[in-house]
Amino acid sequence: MASGGSIVVCGETLVDLVPATGGLWRPVPGGGPYNTAIAAAKLGAPAALLTHVSRDAFGRQCVQKLAEAGVDQSLVMRHELPATLAVADIDENGTAQYQFYWRGTANDVVIKSLPDPVDAPVAIWAGSIASVLWSERDEVRAWILRHYADIPLTFDVNVRPTLIADRETYAERLVPWLSIAQVARASTDDLEYLYPGVSVRDTVGGWFDEHPRIEIAVITCGSEGSLAFRRGEPSPLHVPAHPVTVVDTVGAGDTYSGAFLDGFYRSRLDLPEALHRAAVAAAITCTRHGAQPPDAVELANELRRTRS
Repeated sequence: MASGGSIVVCGETLVDLVPATGGLWRPVPGGGPYNTAIAAAKLGAPAALLTHVSRDAFGRQCVQKLAEAGVDQSLVMRHELPATLAVADIDENGTAQYQFYWRGTANDVVIKSLPDPVDAPVAIWAGSIASVLWSERDEVRAWILRHYADIPLTFDVNVRPTLIADRETYAERLVPWLSIAQVARASTDDLEYLYPGVSVRDTVGGWFDEHPRIEIAVITCGSEGSLAFRRGEPSPLHVPAHPVTVVDTVGAGDTYSGAFLDGFYRSRLDLPEALHRAAVAAAITCTRHGAQPPDAVELANELRRTRS
């Protein structure tokens, strides 16, 4: 695989409503896939986003932010339905929980066909809400296999229990995606919800046994950093969290994913370096309100500071 190349991200775009001063709410374009594409693009990766976007004012704001970040919009599907909303409840530790308004919005549509693919990328990313709730989620998976069968797929679990309350149904809908992924990413919170009482090591071991295409499982552990399990290796790689003063964690996991895709696949860094770089990028996002991933200069400066 040559260095360089683009990244294709597949999944939802929505608008986060985050608390603002005076008891008001501030609309912020977001969604895990949306933020992941922007995070990768801001680091210099040519990124394209396969997504649904409303033509309303919120949707136009989302598209404008994609353009500003340099994300290729040729895979964006636009609709007359209103934008999907996620109301954020941010606790005293800066951790956000979301209540989603999904039904009857731009992500709750039935389409006749998906867009024509972009030129062969170096990596594909899929996951989050779209992978379990989009009506055409099976078609998206088939689209990926048809056009990008030889391109490594990273699947991001990113559980949202308020949208599918039944744990078994949620876990079952993830299986077809895990079966085609080379890299599986989840948080410890995701795993605790999906597989209660099962250790991280046993969960990942089960993934390796049941899904032979998975070569790497990356588990983010909040302030404890992250663990990367490689097929055939007895012990995981532990990457410490990068210490910062947290404002909130909105978009941190998405930044981690975007930076990992850029570092591991486009820049061809080795796994430890790619994960460290992703952790630092995510930490920078945590120092800001909302999902504001760093650009390449900001990340390079912070990496240089940590090494001095």
